[in-house]
This record gives sequence, structure tokens and C-alpha cells, in this order.
Amino acid sequence: MRTSPFFCADFPQNRLSPSPVGARMHQEGLLHGGVDMLFKGRGQRHRIDTQRLTGGKNVMVYGQTELTRHLMQGRQAAGLHTICAPAT
Repeated sequence: MRTSPFFCADFPQNRLSPSPVGARMHQEGLLHGGVDMLFKGRGQRHRIDTQRLTGGKNVMVYGQTELTRHLMQGRQAAGLHTICAPAT
């Protein structure tokens, strides 16, 4: 099953890292120092070097579905009640 990627920048990484969810993110996520963009019909690759542009910070690519699942499992393990309601 393919999941939508969640690009976790420096701030969310730092907030999640101390938690059990952060440990799973670091274990299962992909650390990237940049993103390559391909343009159809041009045959060109354009690299956005986030590590260089941000003074050494990286981006974590982590499945959005997995992040949500891990956050909900963490709440359940902590005995917290979660209410899910459809958007109106």
C-alpha cells in the first residue's frame, strides 16, 4: 500500500523526537538533504538543496498515514480519549 508522504521539517522533527512517535519516525522515515524536481517534457532535474539553504537542516519524509497511526497509538497507550467526528 502506498501512503502519502509527510515532509517533516525541522520544527516538527524536534517536537516529535523525544516521544515514542519520534523514535518510530527516525526508524521508519527517510532523511533527505534536499528534493529533486523533474519536469515533464524538459528532461531536466532541478535540485533544491534544503540542507545547504537552511544551514544544515534536513527534511524527514514519513508516511502521513503512519504518522497519524503512531500518534493515535501513543494517545491510546497513554490512556487518552480521542473523539473522531466527520468534517462538516
